[in-house]
Amino acid sequence: MNGTASTSTAELRQHYNAATRAFLVRDYPATASSLHDALALVSDVPQRAWFDSVQAGSPVPLEVTLKRRLDVLQVTFLATVRASPGALAPSPALQPLLDLPPADLVKSLWSNLVARPRPAGTSAPAPALALAAPSPASDDILPTPAAAHLHPSLAVALVLAALKLDEPRLARQVAEAWLGSVDEEVEALIDETARAVDWDEAGELALDAVGTGAGAGAASMSGSGLLNGGGGAAARQDPRRQLVGAWLKLVDLLVLHVLPQLGEWDAAGDFVRMQGVENGGWVPDARVEVRRARSVSLSRSRARRTRD
Repeated sequence: MNGTASTSTAELRQHYNAATRAFLVRDYPATASSLHDALALVSDVPQRAWFDSVQAGSPVPLEVTLKRRLDVLQVTFLATVRASPGALAPSPALQPLLDLPPADLVKSLWSNLVARPRPAGTSAPAPALALAAPSPASDDILPTPAAAHLHPSLAVALVLAALKLDEPRLARQVAEAWLGSVDEEVEALIDETARAVDWDEAGELALDAVGTGAGAGAASMSGSGLLNGGGGAAARQDPRRQLVGAWLKLVDLLVLHVLPQLGEWDAAGDFVRMQGVENGGWVPDARVEVRRARSVSLSRSRARRTRD
């Protein structure tokens, strides 16, 4: 039994690695094929499986980590192909997804990420790469208990995807939906971990690790560390610091990329201030000041370009 499980996990990792390599060299048909094979192998994973392991201080099961990375890759891959002018679907099965308006694709990806796994022995698994249809009753992505234990790296991936698809309004909704949904247990774990971090030594938690400048968030989807877990070596070895790093990436994306694209400079400044220790948050005040200074710099730069 253990031998069979090990073989299956090894095969799953092999397909994931093949899909990642193909995506990075823009071989989209090979990416679609390997991603399909990987998703067909992975079983339903409870959304809080990663959290239960981290909270207990035990290693996160490899299948749980691979499922999360496959979800990140699927979001990144579909957004990249959809945003590529004149790109053909890498497989006929993807054409209906890629024919969706960008906003509907973002909503479908969010619905797919927060979908609860099916109980064992119920319906057959959905086809690999199949997504839930966006709800016609709502034009918004809203906080939901179904996202209470969604890992922030998945929210980061979808915010980047929305930016790449030129949907900053939905990028904001994704970030705010995750922040409004996250479970109190997850918040407590992040707070506990962050307060123990030596921020002077935490290079992998540097400000705005996903890039800077207009459009940088969208442009750095494959280079941001998301596909290999995010952050530096220390973060990849420590799932708690990986969690804090993903949370910081999400906040930096919201403050330095999403809100500026929407012209919401005051909202960005207010949000930054609320993260600091001075206001009951856990982000060091020095880092808050750097983020505020960068936000002001972006605002002035945008104003100069507008005048010119």
